[in-house]
Amino acid sequence: MLFVYRPGNSFFHHMDAVSKLVWLLAMTAILLVTSDLTENLVILAWLVFVALILAGIPLGILVRRVLPLTVVGIWLLVVMSVLYTLGTTVIFTIGPFRVTREGFLYGAALFVRLVSLGVTSIIFGITTDPRRMVNELIEYGRLPYRMAYAIYAALRFLPLLQTEAQNVLNAHAVRGAVEKPRTLLSQITPVRRLTIPLLVSALRRIQITAIAMDSRGFGAHARRTNIDDLRRDPLGVVFAVATVAVFIAFFVWRVVLGHGTLLRAPILSP
Repeated sequence: MLFVYRPGNSFFHHMDAVSKLVWLLAMTAILLVTSDLTENLVILAWLVFVALILAGIPLGILVRRVLPLTVVGIWLLVVMSVLYTLGTTVIFTIGPFRVTREGFLYGAALFVRLVSLGVTSIIFGITTDPRRMVNELIEYGRLPYRMAYAIYAALRFLPLLQTEAQNVLNAHAVRGAVEKPRTLLSQITPVRRLTIPLLVSALRRIQITAIAMDSRGFGAHARRTNIDDLRRDPLGVVFAVATVAVFIAFFVWRVVLGHGTLLRAPILSP
């Protein structure tokens, strides 16, 4: 999240991190309960509206972030269209494989669901400042500050390790240790060469961080003074609570009252 956050002045930027986490969990739960393709398309349209209007994310950035998920989603669509054994309406046949209407709808629902999950994560990541998130988890979420700052330290280590990995690969290239990937083993070799340097670097950074935290009396008191000015937008809380209410109502309608069916396992006999 540290390397995707973009400052802004949108509704979601003003929401506190706890409310956004509640919203994220509620939307994820809604997506896991939905089964129909139409329902998933409606939710995806709502999430795109939230991303563009309420979160202020430019369309180009949203598409670029979602694009890798669409590749995986298309793969799921093709595989499920072929392997779905509960289908009876054959659309066309390719050799020994049958593409059924039921399998295509099942794969399309998975595709839309995967993209929707990606959009929710993108909204949260782009509109949430990690530093502010930690302070709000402590202030509003009542999370122990030692645990919250451990999460923040881990988030800060990720881009540093990514940069260090690229430096190690560049050093290998200068020394002529880079091979063209011809076999599976040659593709795994660079990863094996990165393991020890990155592990040593991570352990060194953890030790330095631990010493710095101890020298500043981290954990000596039950609470720490927060120097940031935290303001909780009431509309953000209402928005998160409304999303939870929608999930509860949808769950009761779908699961408890039995209207509709959940997604079934794709490779099972009736």
